[in-house]
Amino acid sequence: MNKTLKVYQIINVNARIKNVIEGDSAINAAFKFKLLRLYSEIQGVVKDFEMTKDSLVNKYGKDVVDEKGEIVPNQKRISPEDDNWKDFIKEINAVSDSDVDVNFTPISAEELFSMGLDTDACADLIPIVEE
Repeated sequence: MNKTLKVYQIINVNARIKNVIEGDSAINAAFKFKLLRLYSEIQGVVKDFEMTKDSLVNKYGKDVVDEKGEIVPNQKRISPEDDNWKDFIKEINAVSDSDVDVNFTPISAEELFSMGLDTDACADLIPIVEE
């Protein structure tokens, strides 16, 4: 199934799948397999988002200083107290709100709800449920 999702939805789905796979032994093997397949299918988008975020941190962030007061090479950090924070947030939000076409095998609503996942997990996984 080809579906258009927002980048932030893919990031949320990715994090939730990882959490479910690593922490919930109550899910059956077939469901786990579907989640693992989907997880591998969206890794490209997740990787691209992380690379974009890193480049924005490099663009807007400040140098990281170690305990000796020396600048750590190739490391920058940004925080809400920084002058460039609003510019960083504006750009990262534009990226996370952009549309991406993904091709994956959806799961059924019945399958999702039968796994006994908490409501937050189900809500995060709704974008991968077949329509």
